[in-house]
Amino acid sequence: MKKHSSMKNGERFEAQKKIEKLEGNIRSLRFITLLLTLIILAVSSVAMISARKGDVLRVQGLIVEDAEGNPRILIGAPFPMTKERKRDDRTTGILILDKKGVDRLVIGSPAPNPQIKGTVVKRMSPSTGIQINNPDGNELTGYGVMDSGSVVLGMDYESGEGIGLFISKEMGYTGLLINGDKRPPNAQRVFLGTSRKEESPGILVLNDNAGTMYTYLGLKDGIPQWAAYDKDGNLILDAIEKMKK
Repeated sequence: MKKHSSMKNGERFEAQKKIEKLEGNIRSLRFITLLLTLIILAVSSVAMISARKGDVLRVQGLIVEDAEGNPRILIGAPFPMTKERKRDDRTTGILILDKKGVDRLVIGSPAPNPQIKGTVVKRMSPSTGIQINNPDGNELTGYGVMDSGSVVLGMDYESGEGIGLFISKEMGYTGLLINGDKRPPNAQRVFLGTSRKEESPGILVLNDNAGTMYTYLGLKDGIPQWAAYDKDGNLILDAIEKMKK
């Protein structure tokens, strides 16, 4: 009987210890819950006060990651560096990366120098604008306002410039330029526009694969001209003059 009573007393003691431990855990949970509630209330109050005051969030850089932890959007002045990114140049703006760390879209001031066939080349002038690249990081289209005063909207081949709509101080022309892709690459094939150097009429120029002018439609000294040239640039046909005869 004494042995049985001793076992019962031991069980009661163990049960009492467990109850006391459980009560301690409950008190701890109550404290943690209260603390979290106070923190939430404090953060909410600060957010409400900030919203009423019109305060803003001030940061130098921000990295947005995808579900797999890959950096996909970089924002900053300049945007932050990440080891996953293929390029290491930086600018003030927004950069969107693919999962491999390749630059796919940039809005920047200045915009990064373009990559063509795997090589980064310097722009004619610093530019503020948008740059969109292919999966290899080569620029295929973009829109920019250059510090020189030129404005350009371009669409490119893999090898270089394809189509450009521009107001160019460097070239002295305003218009539409279409280049060939091969034989040789990026040779000017079509130009439709006007000169900015002087009061100039609109002109249309058609070139061969090498970029040599073969057909010109426009005004020359105020006289309409529709002309054809040989590969050496010699006039071989003036259609307007011929129709007069």
